Amino acid sequence: MQTDCAQLELQLIQSLDQREEKFQAALRLTESLPACLEAGDYGQSQLEKLTQLLHDVRDLERNAASLLDQWKFLGGIPGAELASRIDRVSQQIEELLNRLTQAEQFADAARQRLKPQMTQRASGRRMRDAYKEA
Repeated sequence: MQTDCAQLELQLIQSLDQREEKFQAALRLTESLPACLEAGDYGQSQLEKLTQLLHDVRDLERNAASLLDQWKFLGGIPGAELASRIDRVSQQIEELLNRLTQAEQFADAARQRLKPQMTQRASGRRMRDAYKEA
């Protein structure tokens, strides 16, 4: 049974390594989001890549769920290597959330700055359309 638990722990470590790679790639993508937003690029292609990476992580999580359940059932207790991987991935998730929150705040501020211009353009269009109909 110890061997089964150790084998499952190794598989969990491998799964965490794969997720760590995906999160690292996601973090690299989020580094440039504020600059894209500031330049008016809104980072659409980067957001699509980020979404795909997060879907990949979701799939890896789903695949690892049964391993984790088996490992827990066998009484698995995280060894130093597994605990280290869990901590690193947790830190990556926290950093990713912080960066996404920052990008969201930046985008919201940009939208607020553009709101008067958009309202003015919409009013202008309505006035032109009204004159065309008259």
